[in-house]
Amino acid sequence: MSRSSIVRAVSVNAKVSQTEFEAIQAQARAHGLSLGEWMRTRLLAGERDELLLAEMYATRSIIVNAIYGLECPKPWSPEDYRRLVDHADTIKVAAARALLAGEEPPK
Repeated sequence: MSRSSIVRAVSVNAKVSQTEFEAIQAQARAHGLSLGEWMRTRLLAGERDELLLAEMYATRSIIVNAIYGLECPKPWSPEDYRRLVDHADTIKVAAARALLAGEEPPK
């Protein structure tokens, strides 16, 4: 289905300050999109942004903790690393949601 044949009949509204509106307009212009098209892409990208942040958080957690493991007197076993990855996978979505909300992520 071509973009021009898509019928969009439902609106999503939000109140913003004049400063926020000007920032949104500037972002749309910078991306070469109309205000509506830019807002639509950002609204629909929210879930993808959360998933990307979750994966980035998990990767960071694994790297930081693996480096810490290198400094331990006893070498880590493959099982230790598996637990590390499992823990990162367990907390990554909650951590991403907390970060996006401006809160402290779980440890």
